[in-house]
Amino acid sequence: MSFLASSISEILARIIVLFTAITVHEYAHGYVAYKLALNFPEKYCAAGGFASPLDILSVIDSFTKDQPQNHPFKVAFGSSDDIRGTKHDVIDLAGKLKKEGKLMPRLWSVVGYNDFGYPQVKGAMEKFKAADVEVTALYDEGRHGFDMWDGYIERFFDWLGLERV
Repeated sequence: MSFLASSISEILARIIVLFTAITVHEYAHGYVAYKLALNFPEKYCAAGGFASPLDILSVIDSFTKDQPQNHPFKVAFGSSDDIRGTKHDVIDLAGKLKKEGKLMPRLWSVVGYNDFGYPQVKGAMEKFKAADVEVTALYDEGRHGFDMWDGYIERFFDWLGLERV
């Protein structure tokens, strides 16, 4: 395999991993892509999220308030205090990378105004902005689901700058 072919294969494999992460779990899709890209910016040049719960601290607080200890978010993350400022806190992590002038992956997000997660995504975008982290954030009239996201998948790949074959 030539260097170019192996490089393209490696790049596509990484994009596929991130795109797969987008659809891993109902609550974690784009968050996982952001977490991978921000924890390993030398491996991932970009991450995208479709109505993604990126402010995991507020998600944990809102989903686990008055919930038993076996709630899935409590089991997976503990409390928001347990992960604040750690590798799981993608907003803080992005801010640190930016502030320290380290390699920074490009970040992309889309959410519909009628999506139940819109307030959380909008709040996360405001926190990224306050941390001086640039995110390409798109908003549309859609709801939470592929009826809206399907129209943005191609735009996401265009944003990545992938050549069509």
